Amino acid sequence: MKARLVYTSSAYHLLVCTGAIKKLAPADARRFIETYDSDLHYAGSGKWDFGGLTMDDYGGETVVRVNDDGTLLVESAEQFRQLINYNEDAEIKYLSPAEYAARVGRTRAIVGRLCQAGRIPGVKRAGNRWLIPEDAPYPSDGRKN
Repeated sequence: MKARLVYTSSAYHLLVCTGAIKKLAPADARRFIETYDSDLHYAGSGKWDFGGLTMDDYGGETVVRVNDDGTLLVESAEQFRQLINYNEDAEIKYLSPAEYAARVGRTRAIVGRLCQAGRIPGVKRAGNRWLIPEDAPYPSDGRKN
């Protein structure tokens, strides 16, 4: 086996044949599945060995595995479906410019100009409305003294 994507309680882990383990956010686990290429090569080859455990011994629910011949096999249809339907934006709560202005103690007009100038991190446009991430910091004053 070249690789195994595992779900354990609240996180995804990618295990590769070199013995490396990488914790993945759901968006990264989805990207791994979507961009998988049967010609994908992993550094190193041979038997996976990590502290005497084989890759199959590593706990958790196997979502997908990459066999030695390069085929990608889905082992948990439910976890696979959850990853494919995962919406990164669903986890982020967005505020309107008026809500953000009230939170940071500024006027809606000032916040609107900052959005237009791209000075608030993560801001995006949805139609004619600005959407500002709830945790976006207020930008520092860009003027020089």
